[in-house]
Amino acid sequence: MSHNVAVVGCGYWGPNLARNFRQMNNVDLVHCVDLNPERLDKLKSSLVNVICHTSPNEILRDDNVTIVAIATPLSTHYELAKAALQAGKHVLVEKPMTSSLREAEELVELAEKKNLVLMVDHTYLFTQAVIKIKEIIIKGHIGEIVYFDSCRINLGLFQHDSNVIWDLAPHDISIIDRLFKAKPIRINCTGTKNTPFDHESIAYLSILMDDGSLAHITVNWV
Repeated sequence: MSHNVAVVGCGYWGPNLARNFRQMNNVDLVHCVDLNPERLDKLKSSLVNVICHTSPNEILRDDNVTIVAIATPLSTHYELAKAALQAGKHVLVEKPMTSSLREAEELVELAEKKNLVLMVDHTYLFTQAVIKIKEIIIKGHIGEIVYFDSCRINLGLFQHDSNVIWDLAPHDISIIDRLFKAKPIRINCTGTKNTPFDHESIAYLSILMDDGSLAHITVNWV
């Protein structure tokens, strides 16, 4: 089955999605949506056979578009994903899916009701490193797992509508969920902001699992 795909948001990550969709054999056409025409012009110069729009309404009304990939700021995820699902589209949304549990649960229920795929793009789950770690754990090469530690730090990108926990920690939490059978029973998180922005830019998460193991995650924009 072939698909027409629309990528909404062509700033930082959207062009990567568009490029990969364009290379897939079962994708006939890629639509790109962004409020900034300059971003669309840049995309058209680097990718062949893409159709550009400055409003998502155009692709939501197009019955030929079957998949919508959302790579916009977090504060827009819920409304865009809900509109796409209501229009009968399968949805891929960048992490974090929404800014609240209530919104996420509503989207999951809507997707199930309409028999549509709703997927969060946890890209690190498909890297060779994580796949190999999972293989090593399954084969028992390193024995009992007693702790997981990760440090995700980089200079920016500073988000204006979420803190560093919501922005970066989903990567590590998704990896933990993929690698281990144990589930979290207690989470402690401490963060601070030391920039002009209103959100925490440095944070530490400690997660106690139901088998007694411990996970520690450091996330930092600065």
